[in-house]
Amino acid sequence: ASISLSVGGARTESLYPAKQLAQAVHQDWVSATPCPLKLTVGSSMVAGMISVYAPQANKPRVLEDGDFRKSPWITPLELRSNGAVYIDIDKTRLPANAALVNTLSLPDKRSISWAVIAPESCSH
Repeated sequence: ASISLSVGGARTESLYPAKQLAQAVHQDWVSATPCPLKLTVGSSMVAGMISVYAPQANKPRVLEDGDFRKSPWITPLELRSNGAVYIDIDKTRLPANAALVNTLSLPDKRSISWAVIAPESCSH
């Protein structure tokens, strides 16, 4: 069974295309590295949506706002070792050393951008 929400008669997928965003992010990740995506970095909502809708069985964990105090289960060493997808509505806040940067336009005329920082090595 699935639940479909609507706001003002519009399906939520048309207001915020979380599945489409997660698929685009995942495609960019796999084009940049053969390693599994283990971490997403960004707001709890946006990075969380990438995690929830990731097409892989082991969902990536979220480093909320890039703040290790908000996500103490993730360490700086783990972030460096595993790489991550950084996601933000402000493209200027993404890491400058990204292997790949991409953007998706949202229905409300805003856009969301992400950057792929590939892992140092794969540990499946």
